[in-house]
Amino acid sequence: MKYFLYLLIALSSSGCLGQANYEKELINSKWIAPVSKECIDFYIFKSKQKVLFYSCELADTTYGTYKFSNDTLVIREDNPSEGNVIEKWRFKFLMKKNLMYPISSEQLYNKTWKIQKVNANKDYIFKKTNSE
Repeated sequence: MKYFLYLLIALSSSGCLGQANYEKELINSKWIAPVSKECIDFYIFKSKQKVLFYSCELADTTYGTYKFSNDTLVIREDNPSEGNVIEKWRFKFLMKKNLMYPISSEQLYNKTWKIQKVNANKDYIFKKTNSE
């Protein structure tokens, strides 16, 4: 039992260290994902918890906030749409080294998060770049 308790403490503390490293890694960084040869989407993490997203296909820039839940990055955006309605979105990514793998895309409807389709393109993985 004592061994199990030590193992549990070690695993939970290593998760926190990983999360802190991801947070440090994101600040002032740019992450890109190819949509096509001529079109690249990107995230720029401006500061702790502030993020910019550029969609090449839509030629649109949106702003949001981010936080971590273990090794999952959660980005939240509140975007104005037609008729001055604010659309609320939440995007989840699995963080592994210098890559962000999309897990889910969710939109808030009637106070409930509804999962939307995730980009089916296997190459739509965000990679950290050295430039901003």
